[in-house]
Amino acid sequence: MKYVLFVFLLIIVAKDLPAQDIAPKKDDDQNNYQQLYLGVGYPFIVNSQDFFNDFQDYLGAGKNTFSASNLYQLKYKLKPLYVFRLGLEINYFNLQLNDAYSTEFTIANAKYNRNLTQEVKVKNIPAYLTLDYVPYYMPYKSYFGLGLGVCYSQIKWNEYSESKYKYDYYKPGEHLNKSEVLPCFKLYTGVELSFDETLDFTFLGSLCFELSYTFYTGSTNFFENTAQQNYTSPVDLSKEYRLFPSSLDLSMLVSFNMSDKIFLRNKPE
Repeated sequence: MKYVLFVFLLIIVAKDLPAQDIAPKKDDDQNNYQQLYLGVGYPFIVNSQDFFNDFQDYLGAGKNTFSASNLYQLKYKLKPLYVFRLGLEINYFNLQLNDAYSTEFTIANAKYNRNLTQEVKVKNIPAYLTLDYVPYYMPYKSYFGLGLGVCYSQIKWNEYSESKYKYDYYKPGEHLNKSEVLPCFKLYTGVELSFDETLDFTFLGSLCFELSYTFYTGSTNFFENTAQQNYTSPVDLSKEYRLFPSSLDLSMLVSFNMSDKIFLRNKPE
């Protein structure tokens, strides 16, 4: 279903572009209002192959991707200045990795099995200052934009272990629990479909479909607290990783017109 929506958005944007004509905006155009946007989408995460290769080599795990939650969006866009529109945006999504498996180790020529469970959770709150380019005066129009900001990430890694060997030296537990602020930026395009073409007094503004590509910079030392767990580690435990370098995000949003005309129209004089 996610891929169907992705293809649908591309078709709408491609179809909409050739048909539009640039025209001046009217002072009473409802699209000149400041607008609040609420949206939900899905981030197609680009995983760090370097991190997952070392994660597998060091721990014997089998997973090589994060699973992502839905992407929730809140935006506020100011009145346009000719063909440009400034805005503020805040998003929220989670990443998670759960893997359960068994490894074998040898003590005094006797072999034992160790059952391990890895649980990694990453909560992300990206916030952006955005700039839209909206050159078309139509109820149905395309827009393009750039967002610059930071992403607050909280990373937790818990490991659980069960072994038949009574004196197993392996120490599971909470290996990582820290928060970081990562610089990020995004490029996006979308289609905005107004619910009402003529009325200035409609609170409900438009339905939007948006496609964006986000880049996350910065890195983290993921294995820093496990450096003494495995003295023969095949990986460099002081190495830093970009856990999720980028993502392709597909979203659907509803906008609300934040005009004084709307909030004061029923106010008694």
